[in-house]
Amino acid sequence: MTPFGHLIFYFLKRMFSGEDEEGVESMSLGLGVVLAFLAAPGGLASLFLLDKYSTLLQFFRGQRHFDPYRASIADEYFFIVLSMTITGLVMVFRWNRLFPDRRDFWNLAVLPIPIRQVFLANFTALFLLAVVFAVDANVISTILFPAFVTMSDGSFAAFFRSAGAHAAAVLSASLFSFFAVFALVGILMLISPPRWFRTVSVAARTLLVVALLVEFISNVLMQLLSGHLPGHADAYARFLPPFWFLRIYRHSGASVPLAAPG
Repeated sequence: MTPFGHLIFYFLKRMFSGEDEEGVESMSLGLGVVLAFLAAPGGLASLFLLDKYSTLLQFFRGQRHFDPYRASIADEYFFIVLSMTITGLVMVFRWNRLFPDRRDFWNLAVLPIPIRQVFLANFTALFLLAVVFAVDANVISTILFPAFVTMSDGSFAAFFRSAGAHAAAVLSASLFSFFAVFALVGILMLISPPRWFRTVSVAARTLLVVALLVEFISNVLMQLLSGHLPGHADAYARFLPPFWFLRIYRHSGASVPLAAPG
């Protein structure tokens, strides 16, 4: 392994270390626990939606004109918000590991390695984790949800088209959430005085957790319980990141435009 590869491995291992920058042991979630945490919500949400799209249950309920593609718009939005929320929460919990700290400087400053390689290795490690987190958080829903939606079609072409659109939207949303938190940490480090950074960091993390949870809970209440997107979505869609990725979903493979009533 090259020195650059060793640096990438070092930063990957550091993301799940149980020690802080002072070398004090603290509670830390391992990679396996984090991956299980990320994968569970999408899989469970997909299974709960089987009742909505099952053709057998629709027959018993007397639903003769059910359009799964039109009905799936709210659920697509739900999966996008879910992907952004869980990835954002994981990044907030690993907030202190996103950039090299003082202990990294003590370990690496004595080595004949340009400082730009250290930061490039750290960014590469974060990008690899972003891809792994995004795939893990959405792999189950990418298979199950399109399968349920296209059940009445009975066509592999419809399934692959819907699965491709789902993957493109939720993976993009997850990566957006990952790097949005990364950028926020960098901006706070640049504009905050060193003696105030810890206080500002705690306040920012608290506000971000509250914002993510409020977004997710409001999504559950408005989409899953009411069964449709919020009214007048077009009026403010360009201001909400989840709607950006819903448009990717609609344009990538869905047969009903976003402007259609939910």
